[in-house]
Amino acid sequence: MDISICNNKFIKKLFDKRNDFDFNVISLPNMSSNIPINQAYGTFYSQIIRYFNANNNYINFVDNVKCLITKLCNQNYNKRLLVKYVNMFITKFESQLIAKFLSKIYIASFI
Repeated sequence: MDISICNNKFIKKLFDKRNDFDFNVISLPNMSSNIPINQAYGTFYSQIIRYFNANNNYINFVDNVKCLITKLCNQNYNKRLLVKYVNMFITKFESQLIAKFLSKIYIASFI
């Protein structure tokens, strides 16, 4: 967790020390391995939920998801299917997304 203060408010975002290594760390399975497809994409979906819970800033949340999509595409995941799972998350958690991120954006615009 990386916590900073901006405009007297705490900004929480995930910190992954593996991104600071000068070598590639494989944290999720490659789709060319012998794993069930549903489990692999289910893990991606659970990571989106984890990112949502850990970030209190929309941009950090989106950056985390984009970074994971890039990483998984390099591990032979289907980008269209990853985007489908992102859309499933947005549909299922739409009200929570609005409450968590958009309300802060609207409030900040009035300050």
